[in-house]
Amino acid sequence: MDTALLGYDYQPVDIPWIAPAYKPTPRFPANKTEPQVSFAELSTKFPATLDSTISVEVARPEKVRNWSDAEKAKQEEVLWD
Repeated sequence: MDTALLGYDYQPVDIPWIAPAYKPTPRFPANKTEPQVSFAELSTKFPATLDSTISVEVARPEKVRNWSDAEKAKQEEVLWD
C-alpha cells in the first residue's frame, strides 16, 4: 500500500522510543528475596481441590523505605481467612 497514492504522506521524523540511546538501569534488583521454603517442601500439594482448606504462609518482604510512627499507625493491614 502506497500512502502517497492515497493522498496523505507523513513527514519522516525520528522515533526515539524505538531504539533508545541508553538503557535505564533498575534502582533495585528484580528479585532480591529468596524463597524461604522450596516447592518440594510444601505440605500442601497443588493442584488442590475445592472441598479442602488450604493454608499457606508467605514471608513478608522487608520495607524498602523507613516509615515514621505516624505512617505506621495510619497503615491498615488486611488479613483474609
